[in-house]
Amino acid sequence: MAAEFSADTVELRVGYSAGGGYDTFGRLVARHLGKYLPGNPDFVVQNQPGGGSLKLTLTTVASDANDGSLIALVNSSMSTFPLFDEKGARFDPTELVWIGSLANETSVCVMTKQSGVSTVEDFLSKDFIVGATDRGATTYQFPALLKNLFGANFRIVTGYPGGPEIMLAMEQDELQARCGYSWSSLKGSPEENKFNRIGQIGLTKNKDLPDLPLFYDMIESDLDKKAAALVLAPLRFYRAFVAPPSTDPEVADTLRQAFTKMTEDSEFLAEAASLGLDVDAVPGDEIQQMVEDLQASDEAALKRATELLE
Repeated sequence: MAAEFSADTVELRVGYSAGGGYDTFGRLVARHLGKYLPGNPDFVVQNQPGGGSLKLTLTTVASDANDGSLIALVNSSMSTFPLFDEKGARFDPTELVWIGSLANETSVCVMTKQSGVSTVEDFLSKDFIVGATDRGATTYQFPALLKNLFGANFRIVTGYPGGPEIMLAMEQDELQARCGYSWSSLKGSPEENKFNRIGQIGLTKNKDLPDLPLFYDMIESDLDKKAAALVLAPLRFYRAFVAPPSTDPEVADTLRQAFTKMTEDSEFLAEAASLGLDVDAVPGDEIQQMVEDLQASDEAALKRATELLE
């Protein structure tokens, strides 16, 4: 017999440290999603950083919570990481219940002013350090992709819990760059004009950034373009919320419907705007299909993408 949503309290775990874009989006959802769930449950937010949200993803996969009492906000790159690193990511992304996402994202590469790097040409030729969380996260995957596609000289250092720690290290000149900085987080923030914006990462240019070079346009090989498109695909459903594989199907439907209603709510959208957050939601059932389609990607493109992320 199918279970109905009955949780009195929902634990919303965020796969990154407090104060960053993921944390901001997670706490925004925690303030609004309950009103669309049966019984209007309370939400408790818990930060669980580690591995670019891999730690939280694995915890969620292993959870036996089936009543909607556990929701996780993870990097959407978790949908493809097992394709590129079977040893480091031993889980099946299709088994997760994808509830919905809040952004069809564009990412950018930024440099410190003191680095003296302000052009794509300098970015791809000079020696400096890019900060990242972990190999499964976009903060590593995106600069690795650029480094290997274009033969760049920069180095990537992993191990930072989240974006705030990377930005602090840049301010202290421990790092000079961050790639995989979500435009939805950077836009309108105090840091928007604090760093040199070098280029944007995505399949098409963001309407807000018409003059900022798109790295994808610089790729010449058809195979490399297919491989890069595979790596960049999770940008289409960024800020992704998931539930454990154990979640009852009826409860999963309830969560997805509530999430969609929330993203159409004027109060939710008004608060998002007041925080400088752009919301471009994608429903959970659409994400679930995209994740399944990604697992059946072209073998040649997948092999090349794996090479480009080494």
